[in-house]
Amino acid sequence: ATIILPVPGAVALFLLGPTLNPWLLGLVAGLGIPGRLLMGGAADRIGWTRVMALSSLFLAASFIWMMFVEKSWMIYLFVLVYGFFNGGIMTLLTGAMGFFFGTASLGQLLGLALGISVLAAAVSPLIGGFIFDWSGTYFWALVLSVGAYLAAGFTSTRLKRPGSG
Repeated sequence: ATIILPVPGAVALFLLGPTLNPWLLGLVAGLGIPGRLLMGGAADRIGWTRVMALSSLFLAASFIWMMFVEKSWMIYLFVLVYGFFNGGIMTLLTGAMGFFFGTASLGQLLGLALGISVLAAAVSPLIGGFIFDWSGTYFWALVLSVGAYLAAGFTSTRLKRPGSG
């Protein structure tokens, strides 16, 4: 997943220094480690679909939160929630594919899914930039992200193992 922190706007509001963005992105990655560990364990206990839906809901909520950031602590809270649950999604993707489809073609499935993810990560900043240029705000790009996470969460609640009816 790609995250676009609207840093120019935050810097303009004196919320962040211009060199803080790389640190925040590193923090997102670092927080993904406990997210991967804890969300994978939760999925083993309460089920892949529930944890995927929960993670998607928290990711959507983090983007809704980002729409209303006015102080630097609000960005830090966003990074905390987003980093943790984004990391969790990475583990859930792999585990859910194995759970639903078995391991015979797991490498091909992961290659396809991660290839699509990388393509989306490459294109999403461009789309966010076009939306910003068109509207003068990141609000609509964030709305699009919220919609995608909510759709992913809803879809995950509908997943069933092939052949399970």
